Formats: sequence, C-alpha cells, structure tokens
Amino acid sequence: MLKKGLFIMLAALTIESTNIYPATMRVADIDGDLLTVETSTGIAYQYETDTSDYCVNDLVSVIMHRNRTPDTILDDIILDMQYSGYFIE
Repeated sequence: MLKKGLFIMLAALTIESTNIYPATMRVADIDGDLLTVETSTGIAYQYETDTSDYCVNDLVSVIMHRNRTPDTILDDIILDMQYSGYFIE
C-alpha cells in the first residue's frame, strides 16, 4: 500500500511528464557555445553547450519541455541534447 506522500509525489511526476517529449533536430548554426537547432518544419531553438564536437547539419536528439503550453511549441525549451549523427544533403 502506498503512503499518502508517495502517492502525491508519483501523481505530480506523472502530470509533469506529460510536458516532456523527445525530438530530433538538425544543427543550423554554431556561434561560440550556442547551438541553433531546428526541427524538420523549420522551428528554431537555441541551446548553450560545448560546441567543439558539433558541425552544421549534425543531427541531435533532444528532450523538450512544453513550458506548460501544450497548444504551441514556439515557447518550448530544450532540457537536454545529445549528438545523434550527421545529415547528408
């Protein structure tokens, strides 16, 4: 049987997890330690990281947060990013 506090914590995590989703994006620009990545539909996001191993057109896997606005992705934020491969045009 779950204790009341544990149940509330698990319920909060479940609600919060609906605001998180994965995505794959392409590196569009590198400026110092700032990566600009974009979705396949052209929506751009920026992420500060060590950019020494990244090149324009690399693919990255990201964990996104909906910013508690599920009806728009324009204000979503990147929580984490990992190199995923490269893109050949």
